[in-house]
Amino acid sequence: MKHKKTIFAVCFDYRGTLLNHNSDRELVPGMENLLAELKKKQIPMALVSRFPADELTKRLGSLMKYFNEHIYSGGGKAKLDCIKTFAQKLTIDDLSQIAFIDDKPENFVPVAQNSEVFVIGFKGSGKYPHVETVCKDMGIAYATTAKELENLLFRRTGM
Repeated sequence: MKHKKTIFAVCFDYRGTLLNHNSDRELVPGMENLLAELKKKQIPMALVSRFPADELTKRLGSLMKYFNEHIYSGGGKAKLDCIKTFAQKLTIDDLSQIAFIDDKPENFVPVAQNSEVFVIGFKGSGKYPHVETVCKDMGIAYATTAKELENLLFRRTGM
């Protein structure tokens, strides 16, 4: 396994990972519980999305308590730049200590190919049925539920 280091921070994509693509209002089942557990364990979280940061701040509502000021706008290859900015703010020099969760291969593959970030492909709301295949082919971690994400993350946080 490529990534064995402890995870100190987690970056989430917004739409399809936190928010269900099908309704654009409901959270992916179990996701708020995962966010609450990460917060309880004091693991910093960021939101990395193609949506402008001010729009995300409005959309997040009560979920802002999980991300504080760590909202970054960028899609595709630009997501890695957002993750690097988040790492700098936290003074994390080793990108393998950050997890990035996304449901869209076009977003997470460039991060996996161009960095040591611990990338997790996520079924999320299921918009991208080929996620699991892409992850298996590339050796990227994959989760189908928020509980599986939690298990992957907490094994790596040492908590």
